[in-house]
Amino acid sequence: MTTGFEGPEKKFELLLAPGGESLRERGHEYWSSIVRAAGAAVLSQISNQKVDAYLLSESSLFVYARRLVMITCGCTTLASALEKLLRDTDPAAIQSLIFERKNENFPHAQLSRFEDDLERLAELIPCTAVEFGNPEEDCIKLFHLDKRHNASPDDSTLELLMHDISADAQDGFKDLFDKAIVDDYVF
Repeated sequence: MTTGFEGPEKKFELLLAPGGESLRERGHEYWSSIVRAAGAAVLSQISNQKVDAYLLSESSLFVYARRLVMITCGCTTLASALEKLLRDTDPAAIQSLIFERKNENFPHAQLSRFEDDLERLAELIPCTAVEFGNPEEDCIKLFHLDKRHNASPDDSTLELLMHDISADAQDGFKDLFDKAIVDDYVF
């Protein structure tokens, strides 16, 4: 039994080659089934011309035409969602795949370990695992698709992980996305 909420996130990001199907065409019911496979539920959805954003009971799902990012926390089984997605996707169409888990606060309460997830998913797709940070403190374990990916020059990613930051430091982030659409579902 968990003695508190498991906040560290599990995340995967998938990128498909250009010219194939649009992930957005799979529709709401399909993405709801992916979310259920992780042990979460869709609470709401908002869309614009480029993305369908799903607010989940355990974080978020962003579906673009060729890119997908799913993030969960708590005791979800994100690897189960990714496994279902991989079974429904032509492996030749996958350009990039990254799956990551931060070390948990309550690992004994999780339904799987990173190593379990890696073993299951490696049966479906060739991948390499790496670890960043000190395993006794904060660390990220991830695996990526064993396939060369030449990103477009305008493709960039920034991932910023912060822990125990002061209120003063937090204030600096409040106005970063002043024009963003926010789904303000209250948990």
